[in-house]
Parts: sequence; structure tokens; C-alpha cells
Amino acid sequence: MLGRCGRRVAVRVDWSWQAFLLPWAWPLLRRLWWLGGALTACLATAYGLYLIDGGSGALCGLLVVDGGGRVAAGLWTNALHLRQLRRTGWEEVAVVLAISVEDALLTASIRYPEPG
Repeated sequence: MLGRCGRRVAVRVDWSWQAFLLPWAWPLLRRLWWLGGALTACLATAYGLYLIDGGSGALCGLLVVDGGGRVAAGLWTNALHLRQLRRTGWEEVAVVLAISVEDALLTASIRYPEPG
């Protein structure tokens, strides 16, 4: 749970299913431009090679690149988003164990009210 200027944001620290299912869109939604661009470039290259070659080896390469990109996005997107928020001035307010983001924000607001 991070806070800045009276605002709070909850970031999961583990696996992200959203990033796994939408590996080239999810980093861009989190403003991780370089990660979204790198994943898009890898997929575009693999897809282009598949279209040019069209063989089973190219299809296998496309599936490997797609699967690797999905796993990388699922593993690293939340951690990189948390790192980016910390760099831009967000400070850690609390560590909360919750089922959903809404529950985490509610728990943090009850346990750690805003000063003043």
C-alpha cells in the first residue's frame, strides 16, 4: 500500500493474471512503456518470421516467444509498477494482506488513517 498527497494505491506483489492474459497491453496501461514496447517488438518479430517462413519451426518459435512474453509480463509487471511508483515519490504506508484491491484499501484506511 503506497500513499502520496492524501491518495493511496494498492499494488499486488505477486503474479498478475491480467498481465499474463494481456501481456502487451497491461504494461502500457501501467505506464511501463519500455516493457510494453519490448514485448510488442518480440511478438511482432516472431509473428513476422512465422508469416515469412510459415513452417512448423516458425510456429514453434512464435509459441515460445508468446509464452515467454506472457510469463515475463505476469511475473514482473506488478513489481516494476511498484518500483516506478516508489521512484515518483509514493511512500509505503502499510503492508496489507487482502483478497482484493478494494479490501486492501479499506483495511489500510481503517488501520492506518490519514494524519490530520
